[in-house]
Amino acid sequence: MNTHSFSSNSLDLSSDELSVDSSVSVDPTSPVFEPDDGAARPNKGPVSGSSTKGGKLGRQSKHELLHSAVNEEGDMGGDGGMEELPLWKLLLASCGQIGVELAWALEFSMAVPYFQQQIGLSPTISQGLWVFGPISGFVVAPIVGAYSDNLRSRFGRRKPFLVAGLVAVVLFSSIFSNSEFLSSMLGLSSQAMAVFACIAFACNDFSINVSQFPQRALISDMVPPSQQTAAQSMLTVNGALGVLLANGVIGVFPTPVAQAHLVFLVGNIIFAVSIAVTLAFAHDPRTDVADDYTRFHDEPLEAEGAGVVEAGDVEEVPERAPPPSALAACANNFRHILAAVVHLKAAMWKVLAVQALSWFAYFCVLTILTQFMAHVVWQGAEGTPEYETGVKMGSYGQAGRAVVMAAFCFLLPTLARRLGVRLVWGVSLLLLSAILQLLVHVQIKPLAVALVFVLGIPMAASYTFPFALVGGLYPDPSERGLRMGLLNWGITLPQLVDTAYTGALTETWDERAVLFVGSVWAFLSAFSVVFLTEASAVELAPTVHAGH
Repeated sequence: MNTHSFSSNSLDLSSDELSVDSSVSVDPTSPVFEPDDGAARPNKGPVSGSSTKGGKLGRQSKHELLHSAVNEEGDMGGDGGMEELPLWKLLLASCGQIGVELAWALEFSMAVPYFQQQIGLSPTISQGLWVFGPISGFVVAPIVGAYSDNLRSRFGRRKPFLVAGLVAVVLFSSIFSNSEFLSSMLGLSSQAMAVFACIAFACNDFSINVSQFPQRALISDMVPPSQQTAAQSMLTVNGALGVLLANGVIGVFPTPVAQAHLVFLVGNIIFAVSIAVTLAFAHDPRTDVADDYTRFHDEPLEAEGAGVVEAGDVEEVPERAPPPSALAACANNFRHILAAVVHLKAAMWKVLAVQALSWFAYFCVLTILTQFMAHVVWQGAEGTPEYETGVKMGSYGQAGRAVVMAAFCFLLPTLARRLGVRLVWGVSLLLLSAILQLLVHVQIKPLAVALVFVLGIPMAASYTFPFALVGGLYPDPSERGLRMGLLNWGITLPQLVDTAYTGALTETWDERAVLFVGSVWAFLSAFSVVFLTEASAVELAPTVHAGH
């Protein structure tokens, strides 16, 4: 273990702040002594103590205990003593993202035609139902992140939410895809059937988000700051694989909309297998031992002595107060989320700004890509062979984009190490702006499809760097889930805003106007990368291991 060694009389633990004797040599870069920006912290963290000779009764803050206490698995809080993992283990530990992205991809491909053809909703209402996606992400991500940060369970912080999300997705996607059968069995009218399907669809959106961000936090918890980029890259690889599998599942069935119940059944099986692989290979230490006292108390346990505080060495543990009620716990988490937003680190706000600007650009292309290929590139009217060919080529382009994104993710850690996160991320966003400008003027059909393929390069960076940076900015695992959930606001808010004006631009001009606006957003996001400070653009990938 890589810890700081102190003599028992080197520290004054009479308050929550450490007083270091001048005779002690301390590394100022240690996470223990890293200045904090005043971010609010929930009542959590390790509760442990040790008795050392000559030590006096004192008190350590929760933040210090996290970075000095050794848990029962022998790992250290923060990044001290945490070993880098081989890429194959990161790939297997993040397999749950396959199921998450597959679930989203099936919804994107199947929901609108299913609502129109099987449920009988109008195109306007069917398209309007997409508002559930960003709303659910905006609400659920930080709440689940906060609860997972503070969860005390022998199964760990994140894994229970992966399982809960899986069960909910299987339930509600099955209800949604069997709406006709269930409505007929229950004797519901066509209007009631439509309401029934819409409720199941909305619940499925919320359920996918329950699994999505604990998966990102889990893979981030497993690695030190030096491997955050590699970990998030492997998660992005699995996400791209999920998109490819979704296209493959849909392609297996001759009439996928009419056979939606079978499409979602196969998708749910893949989702379950991917989560099972993550549960088997991901390390999520139990949090129900030695550290649950401060969950319900404002002050940590007082422990004798100083130095490294061994878990389980507390000689006298005060009688614990009963856990708060569900309502009180909910109120506490809500206050914690508000306080976290108010006290976000300045570097986090900068990452969030780049994230938001880039996704303003992405939603200008992702939401209209197939229509652009059909209407503009192939110049087909709806129902014509040219239109159908354009839609099909747009789907091929999306699949190719996923392949390029997965392949480029294997290069990201090395590029970040050699060139720096800011340069790689900034150049990738400039590439995004150039691609969208070229699509506005493209007249060669194969070139248009190739440009869609190349979109995978900037998307790989955008799916990786923001979460890797947040993982490095918040080494405390009990703070990381909420911050990653808040980072999702940089995706959901642009989606809501873009939805409000892209339709009007398309009706007034055509899809090229939307792509032009997207290129402007992409350029602004590339420019904003310049303002990332060294603290927020720390080198996150000094080494990459292929295996141990």
